[in-house]
Amino acid sequence: MSDSIGRNSIGKVRAALRERGEATRPQLAAATGLSAVSVGRAVQQLCASGEAELRGEAGAGRGRPAELYRFKAESRIAALFKAERTGNLCTGQLELLDCCGQVKRREEARFALLHAQSLDDLLDELCEGRRLSAITLSLPSDLTPSRLAAHLRGRFGCPVRRISRAMALADETEGSLTLYLPPGEAPEACLRRGGRLQPCGRLQLLPLPADWASLNPDDHTLLEEMVARLLLITVCTLAPERLTAYAPFWTERLMNRIRYNFSTKMRGYPAPKLAFRPLRTRQVDEGLRRLSLAD
Repeated sequence: MSDSIGRNSIGKVRAALRERGEATRPQLAAATGLSAVSVGRAVQQLCASGEAELRGEAGAGRGRPAELYRFKAESRIAALFKAERTGNLCTGQLELLDCCGQVKRREEARFALLHAQSLDDLLDELCEGRRLSAITLSLPSDLTPSRLAAHLRGRFGCPVRRISRAMALADETEGSLTLYLPPGEAPEACLRRGGRLQPCGRLQLLPLPADWASLNPDDHTLLEEMVARLLLITVCTLAPERLTAYAPFWTERLMNRIRYNFSTKMRGYPAPKLAFRPLRTRQVDEGLRRLSLAD
């Protein structure tokens, strides 16, 4: 339990110092709500790991001057690999991020087959000997190379996690369900429950009128029925309090048709608050980077 509490304290102090850039221990205690002793121990750990350094003393005033610490953004480097299908190929983009979310280097590549060793050369070239703090994978739900995460974990000695694009778009509202509906790919979903994001499995296996990957987004009749059934199944299964669906093909008329279709399928049963949002690549990318750096 004490180790867990210690990691929690370090994470909170790291986040507060990263946000401020420079801060004293009293400022970090005020920002995190931790005791002076916990902040002191966390700062010592961050300095020992090279993530922070003592810059001197803060301003003049009464009493003993407070020591000023600086967060070293270059000390933690994370890798984010994003992939999508392009015909029979897999198009991937690998980014190296500093702990402030800035992209230090970026490289794109195409793979005929994504397998366990696919990212080795890219990571070796971009890292240039620097140790990675984490590797994050964001892959389509129907693209799951066996042993990829285990191989990367063993090869680069850092945590490897997989996050969905639905998770990147999720808000902070408890009980909210986020749907990600990209054309030509299977849908993704995640649910925020108990303060945590929970991926909702492979939605392409649901009993729907057609295959998502071959769906024509201009066929609004089929699209309406597909989305309405998907909403019905996820609501009846997961019982969210709020549901937000992201897609690039919404029109006012289509959204109204889906709302009506969905309401008739619910047959008067309580429905969650429903919202439709446009799908923007920049918003997804920012969310993926934020989650890649989360402690």
